[in-house]
Amino acid sequence: MKKPLKVAAWSGLFLIILSIIVNIPPYLIKNTRILNLITSPIYLITSILAIFFAYGFVALGKKFNNKLLVVLAWIGIAISILLSILFLFGTIFSIIGFSQPSLSPENFTTNLTGNFSSSYELQQSLGSGFLGIILGIFIVLIIIVILISVLSILNGVALLKLKGKVSLAETAGILEIIGGATLIIFIGIFVLLAAYIVEIIMFFKASKKFEK
Repeated sequence: MKKPLKVAAWSGLFLIILSIIVNIPPYLIKNTRILNLITSPIYLITSILAIFFAYGFVALGKKFNNKLLVVLAWIGIAISILLSILFLFGTIFSIIGFSQPSLSPENFTTNLTGNFSSSYELQQSLGSGFLGIILGIFIVLIIIVILISVLSILNGVALLKLKGKVSLAETAGILEIIGGATLIIFIGIFVLLAAYIVEIIMFFKASKKFEK
């Protein structure tokens, strides 16, 4: 890739646009299959764009011998590749009309009724299962938030090392650290979004300076 910084900048910009677009269809389309057919390819494209965006950090890290930035960028690329594979399968299943077993309350209840001697036992089992699912989802979300927080803080530290070398790197680094530290209380989401926008501008400026 001749100009990875410029590619990263444009990828980040298109990533924001597609992230907004992908949230529009759910308000307009109620058919789940059609909705998946539209959104799955968009999610796939955003994951691919995320790979190119993350590679911009690899390019900067290599240029200034910033090993921490390179390692974190490759971790981001690995995650994006995994998501791309998942979304690719989602897109394929949407196109070929992959059918899943019906999970409607009626069918679910019907299938389980034969295994219980009374409706009371059925309700107790469903209630316990539901609480277990909610608890499991909550734990997974907490783990994901913690991982993102740690990675954001480390990425911010890595960007601070580019202070004086890359325009806006210090600003992006500070925002990454603040965003990562406050993500657990959700304020960090908006701070990280600001950091992301600053990083896009940073890549454009770096490309203009280093990729002539």
